[in-house]
Amino acid sequence: MRVGFHISIAEEFSKVVEQAEIRGCETIQLFSRNPRGWKSHPMDEKEVASFRSRVKEKGFDPVFLHLPYLPNIASRNSKFYKPSIESIMTDLKRAENLGAQYLIIHIGHRMESSEEEAIDAVVHGIEKAFQRVRNSVVLLLENTAGQGSKIGYHFSQIKAIVDRLEEKDIR
Repeated sequence: MRVGFHISIAEEFSKVVEQAEIRGCETIQLFSRNPRGWKSHPMDEKEVASFRSRVKEKGFDPVFLHLPYLPNIASRNSKFYKPSIESIMTDLKRAENLGAQYLIIHIGHRMESSEEEAIDAVVHGIEKAFQRVRNSVVLLLENTAGQGSKIGYHFSQIKAIVDRLEEKDIR
């Protein structure tokens, strides 16, 4: 078992490793941008190189990147569906640049659609993102507490998503 924390990038990527080390981490989870916004700014190449070097030097493994909270791929009818897929694509690339092996996403909520339609929307969104971004980053679907119309509150929903995906390495 590896122990770690979700470390803030409030200062810069190079400080993430320092903060993880202070806390006794063996692994790291981080956002690569504002977790409550849509926009992403280019990552500073020197900071990224420093982050990757220090992660390797300190032996933090694996590294997890977390998608911001706003994306919702469980509702095709939402005006945020397409930007949500684009957000996944952006962070798949950012994860690769940072040397993160995993990208964690919240699946979303179904809004006015049925559970079945929501699961289909999730599958479509994930497949579309992976058609456009081909790399070795593994997608992790985070379960939820089950409030209202959330998708992923029950393992059967996550299983239904994984079963329908063509790319079975997506977890």
